[in-house]
Amino acid sequence: MGCETRGGRLSALGGVIFQSLPEGEEGPVDSSPIGETTHQHRDGDRKEVALAGGGRGIMVGGKIRGKTREKAGDRSTHETDRRCRRGTQNRLNRVQKEKVRQFCGILGTEYVTDAKRRVGGIHARRGIRTQGRWMRAREKLALEALRCADWNVESAIEMFYSGDIPSLRPVVDLKALEAMYKKYKDKHQDLIMAEGVGQFCEDLGVDPSDIVMLVLSYHLNAQTMCEYTHDEFMNGLAKLGLDSIRKIKDKLPRMRAELEDPNSFREIYAYAFLFSREKGQKSVMLDVAIEMWHLLFPDGQWPLLDDWCEYLRTHHNKAVSRDTWVQLLEFVKLGDDLSSYDPSGAWPFLIDEFVEYKQGGGSVP
Repeated sequence: MGCETRGGRLSALGGVIFQSLPEGEEGPVDSSPIGETTHQHRDGDRKEVALAGGGRGIMVGGKIRGKTREKAGDRSTHETDRRCRRGTQNRLNRVQKEKVRQFCGILGTEYVTDAKRRVGGIHARRGIRTQGRWMRAREKLALEALRCADWNVESAIEMFYSGDIPSLRPVVDLKALEAMYKKYKDKHQDLIMAEGVGQFCEDLGVDPSDIVMLVLSYHLNAQTMCEYTHDEFMNGLAKLGLDSIRKIKDKLPRMRAELEDPNSFREIYAYAFLFSREKGQKSVMLDVAIEMWHLLFPDGQWPLLDDWCEYLRTHHNKAVSRDTWVQLLEFVKLGDDLSSYDPSGAWPFLIDEFVEYKQGGGSVP
């Protein structure tokens, strides 16, 4: 088996390509493998030779002992990767393919840049082209995120930035997390209760009433005040990538800074209502709600806070509903100037009454 070339005839023998001179030319026939490189080996000369099927091989003592890659082999590998990728795309319908493109377009070069930082150095040292790997990684991430988000692009992007995609979750020492949980766990119940939470705060160097503990509880998705279940503690800290007291302490300043972001504050404020309820209750006890409002609006951030709390004690003296809690955040944005208050708006009855009280000259003595 062979083919004619301008430099002679190529023949395949035993998987190795040899070259012979054209007929009519004088001189010895060169039967050396093409492109050979010779090295000393204990079994004889070690030669790197071109193979008929593509790629390169290692010849030791006249026998092929192994294979290496050359550009043709790399191209073959890339072609296989492209076919696999194309096969994945072919299993998607038209709408799903479009959503993958939307996700990648919204993500832009951000993930690619992050990928270069994380894996580019390793592959560069190996001399491997990584651009295709970054693009494939982005498509793979898009598929994973979209499937987790039931093919909703906005939800998938939100999951990406929140780190809620399994492949993006940080690696933590689960044994260390388990040991930390057992340290604070109640002796009689599989819960971290008030005493354990107090010890946890002491180890973190924060007061239990510090608002940063509310932010931490929000990230753990704790459902009850002064209490963490095993799943809340383990899953919440694992999602944050925190498996030691030192790491949690280092994270606290960033958690505190979340209160300065309006969107994050809105979510934490809404969570505070659920966190403050007693088990089985739909509303928050008035005294608890007042303490939580002072925690969320400290240092005179809302000038009418004291008037509001005193009005509730005097004229309401009942638990606070979720509707009142949520709408109060919008009401707080008016500050102490109630002239822009629209009584025809969808305000809770309690807020309407407070505004009438204030506009009628009512004040806290």
